[in-house]
Amino acid sequence: MPHQALDAILTSLRNNSLDLAADPAAARPLYEAMFADVPLPGGISVEPGHLGAVPGLWLQPGAAPRDQVILYLHGGAYVIGSA
Repeated sequence: MPHQALDAILTSLRNNSLDLAADPAAARPLYEAMFADVPLPGGISVEPGHLGAVPGLWLQPGAAPRDQVILYLHGGAYVIGSA
């Protein structure tokens, strides 16, 4: 993770108080707003996609082979975070 992205995440966590016990539908938009300004590394394209019926995002580093993928499953406990 580039230094700028890590710094942005740490600053956001320090400056916001997220109530993890709150209703997930109420907490999720607040969490999303906290991290809206965290930059992606340069050279990454993002496209919406599906794996079967499950929506997600395809992130493509510019020089990465197109015939290989890493499947990342987010572990936000169904409360916070999203693709």
